[in-house]
Amino acid sequence: MTQRALGQRTSVGNDQPDLLAYNKFLNGLIVQLENKLQEALKTNSRIGEELFAKNKELQHIFSINSKLVSATPTGDMYALVARIGRSLMDGDVCVLRLLDHETRALHIVANRYSKDNVLKDFPTIKLGDGISGKVAQEKRVISVYDVDKNGLVKHDALVRLIRKRGVRSILAVPIVFRGKTLGVISVYSRTPCHFSPDKVKVLSVFASHIALSLQEAAHYREIHMTYFNTMRTLVLALETRDPYTHGHTERVTKYALDVGYTLGLEPDEVDTLRYAAEMHDIGKVSIPDFVLLKPDKLTSVERSIIQLHPVKGAQILAPLEFMRTVTPIVRHHHERFDGKGYPDGLEGEQIPLLARILACADSFDAMTSERPYRGYKLTPEQALAEIKKHAGTQFDPEIARQFIKIAKAYRYR
Repeated sequence: MTQRALGQRTSVGNDQPDLLAYNKFLNGLIVQLENKLQEALKTNSRIGEELFAKNKELQHIFSINSKLVSATPTGDMYALVARIGRSLMDGDVCVLRLLDHETRALHIVANRYSKDNVLKDFPTIKLGDGISGKVAQEKRVISVYDVDKNGLVKHDALVRLIRKRGVRSILAVPIVFRGKTLGVISVYSRTPCHFSPDKVKVLSVFASHIALSLQEAAHYREIHMTYFNTMRTLVLALETRDPYTHGHTERVTKYALDVGYTLGLEPDEVDTLRYAAEMHDIGKVSIPDFVLLKPDKLTSVERSIIQLHPVKGAQILAPLEFMRTVTPIVRHHHERFDGKGYPDGLEGEQIPLLARILACADSFDAMTSERPYRGYKLTPEQALAEIKKHAGTQFDPEIARQFIKIAKAYRYR
């Protein structure tokens, strides 16, 4: 977990560009433009209007800076970058590409087009190929006034495509962090345009913000995974402590994800479901051995102690910002569709969808595994019959139906 996620600033390294320095630089540009604006308004109203518009653009970058730097690299963040880039340059198209250092290829992750999304799923560009590939490889800005007269265009399929849509001029700027190319941001214009040094500077500053955001997000992910792997080790240690649950987490995760994929969950929902499945029993670390490992039937008091584990699990995860979407799934994976579950007695669609999926997967594995207090386990067929029987009461009926269908197709167990 980064300090930033806890409400404090953090840095990737001692030589990382300081956000305050970027803000100071932007403020300086704004002040310069304001001074030029006052002079221009005295002599030429048209130039004054242009400078006034550019001043507003810089202020816009300044105002969204904290949002961009604090964002994680998702489709929404990439779309924000493309939208702002197009607006800043008054262009018709803005494309954001990120570099895959293993394949040495640039992939389009977002674009903003004035009419339609023609750039979706477009082929990648190899490092060094075309305009963007050259920008990424040489870490330099390339400005093209007329694409019809530029030799690099013949190696850039994307430019050829958007040329058919009337694009004439291009400005491509590398996204670089500490000498390492992360990607390229490109703006395309239908109107022939000599991009001024001021415009190049504005887009270059914006590219610096993008680089900082991407690098901080990568650092955040690394710490995120360190914490997650530590907790996962704790869960696995818990299973070692209780031999009857060995492999439980792995199986529940598989079952839950199978349902999630079938239901067409979005990628971020799949990730949340995976984390929740792997963490759903972490609260059992607070359960005493004499209860957790009791070989006999539990008393009502002991059962109440066991039923605290979803709450305890949620309490363990709650301080971790990157587990924000996971926490309620862990808390509610023992709720029942009829409202008779625990800890909060939620019913129906009050229970988060992912928790309903997890409840079905968790119950199936519990029924088909040996438990000391039960002395026997159900066959997969018997367990599926129980799920069918309790669809609409214990389980979400649609999820129960999908789970039974998937379990039979994949021949669980």
